[in-house]
Amino acid sequence: MRVNVGKRGRGGKRESVGNRERGGKRERVGKRESGGKRESGGKRESVGKRESVGKRERGGKRESVGKRERGGKRENVGKQESGGEQESGGKWENVGKRESVRKRESVGKRETGGKREGVRNRERVGKRERGLKRESVGKLEGGGKQERGGKRESVGKRESAGKRESVSKRGRGRKWERGGRVSGIERVSGSGRVS
Repeated sequence: MRVNVGKRGRGGKRESVGNRERGGKRERVGKRESGGKRESGGKRESVGKRESVGKRERGGKRESVGKRERGGKRENVGKQESGGEQESGGKWENVGKRESVRKRESVGKRETGGKREGVRNRERVGKRERGLKRESVGKLEGGGKQERGGKRESVGKRESAGKRESVSKRGRGRKWERGGRVSGIERVSGSGRVS
């Protein structure tokens, strides 16, 4: 891209380069770089597109930047970087959705689909509106306690008595042996050893 852009710059595309050097496009370049395109490698591509095609930069590219700055792409950024939005609050939602997807699949193996409903209701308002569930949700979405002791304890609370027995029968021994850490739970559930 850079070679082509340079050749075009010698021709009629000097104006776009001049505009960027004057400062009008330099600000946009700064926004793009600070937005996170630098890490994904798309900054160079966007720079080439910006210099070669002016209308694309004014149209779709600015919209994409606007979405990222407004928060529309915040979820995508959180999913890709898996930690870029930790402090902003969006990371909790994204992590909850991501982990619920993981847990839904692995949990379906462990507890025969019983915890699958619990995980979905954990995100939704159904069980969250109940008194006990609200406390368990606070533990779950609070931060690190999500997958640690609070998560395993709230699993039994969140489900019915029958599901609680199945949890104690199937997963509890192995979970407490290996699942002292979040990575331990995910490793055990992902490999299918618990099932």
